[in-house]
Amino acid sequence: MKKVLITGAGGLLGSHIVEKLKNSDRWHVVAASRNPLQTDAQNVTSVTNNEIFAGTADLSDVNAVIHCAFSRDNSPQALAEGLIFTKNIFDCFKCNGLDNIINVSSQGLYKQPGQTEFLKESAPIAPRDAYGVTKLATELLMDSIFGENTNYTNVRLSSLNMPQRFTQYFVNNALNGTPVKIMGGKQKVSLMDARDAANGLIALIDSLPAKWQKAYNLGTGRHTTVEQLALLTADIVHKKFGYAYPVLEYAEREVAEYSPVDISAICADTGWSPSCDDEAMITDMIERTLRDRA
Repeated sequence: MKKVLITGAGGLLGSHIVEKLKNSDRWHVVAASRNPLQTDAQNVTSVTNNEIFAGTADLSDVNAVIHCAFSRDNSPQALAEGLIFTKNIFDCFKCNGLDNIINVSSQGLYKQPGQTEFLKESAPIAPRDAYGVTKLATELLMDSIFGENTNYTNVRLSSLNMPQRFTQYFVNNALNGTPVKIMGGKQKVSLMDARDAANGLIALIDSLPAKWQKAYNLGTGRHTTVEQLALLTADIVHKKFGYAYPVLEYAEREVAEYSPVDISAICADTGWSPSCDDEAMITDMIERTLRDRA
C-alpha cells in the first residue's frame, strides 16, 4: 500500500479526498490539518501542521503529496500568511525528500475577463485579484524549491461549489420561501462539485507522476449562467423536495466572470472525467443544507 500526504485535510477539498480514500486498499492517507482529525479509518493517520514543522510527524515512505491547504480568506494578512505557510511546508517536503507533489492552484491566475473560449494551460497569466497573485506565487515557489529530480505539478482548479458561493444563497432563499435575487444573470460561470475535484486529484496520483505536465486545469469542461443555476435551484427545490416554487427577482449589475478551463490534458493523462452535472451539484448542496438545519 502506498502512502499519500494530504494537506488541508480539514477543508472542503481535502476532506473529500480523505473521505474517498478512506478504507482504500491502494493508499494509506496521512491527513494533515491545523487540528487533529477524528477518524476511525484504519488507513488514515492524522497529523497536525505543527507536527510536520517540528519534524515529529512520520512522513517516511510517503509516495505522493496533494497540497490543498490555503486560506479562503482573501484579506491581505490571510493571503500573506497562507503564502508563508506554503513556502515553509514546501521546504519541509524537500527536507523529507518527498516526491510526486501536487500543488492545488487556481484558474484565477489566468488573464480575465473577456475570454470566451475554454482556457488551456498555455493561456496568458495575468491574475486580476490578490488571491490569483498568491496562487501564482505558490507555483513559482514550486519551480524554485523543487528541481528536475522531483515530480510535481500545479493543478489550476476551477471554482468549487461551496457555502460561500452565490448558489448557497439561492438554496437558502428557495428553502426559506424568500425571493431569489439574480444579480445580472447572463454572466457565464463554471462551478465544480468538490467530489469531482477530489476524484480528479486521486486519478492524478494514480497515474504516472514522471509523465506529469507542469500544470493541469481541473474543472467541469462546461459552463452555464447564473440565471440558469437560479432556475435549476428553483426547479429542484420545488420538484424534488416539495417546497413552493420561489419568486425570482432580477437586478441589473455588472458581475465579473471567469472563463471556463479546458480539461482535455488531465483527462487524457489520467482517464478521469467529471461525473457530477449541475443538477447533481445543486441537489447535493440542498441535501447538505437540510441536514445542517435538522
